[in-house]
Amino acid sequence: MPYHSLMRNIFVYGSLMFDRVWCSVVTNYYPKYDARLDGYVRLRVKGEDYPGLIEFGGATVAGKVLLGIERADIEQLDQFEGAYYQRKNVTVRLNGNRVAQAETYVFRDEYRFLLSDKAWCAQEFREKGLVNFLARYQGFRHIHGR
Repeated sequence: MPYHSLMRNIFVYGSLMFDRVWCSVVTNYYPKYDARLDGYVRLRVKGEDYPGLIEFGGATVAGKVLLGIERADIEQLDQFEGAYYQRKNVTVRLNGNRVAQAETYVFRDEYRFLLSDKAWCAQEFREKGLVNFLARYQGFRHIHGR
């Protein structure tokens, strides 16, 4: 799996799992696989449709890993994620318990008070939050100047 200084594997667990969001942020196509990240939990951000990821022993987060993301798209993703998140190296599990090195966006400790104690649900986001998120998320303004 590609992983060097110019390209990264990225584990996504929230809005970026959805093609309508991902394709609004990055310009290139990347292979995508189901993946799991152990030792983390995904919680709703208060008053928002998107989640934040924090370390939490014993928990597992389902998501997708995208392979070989180019530097320009990493920069777009960094802009999209904004100040609440930091990119962190993680190990994810793929089907058959294969592992891959990746990076993911973890909620910064200083903003943890913005997280609710309610788990974020991908199905609920698809049904109720996706359209609203696409219309109003501030991260799109940073990358598209809207």
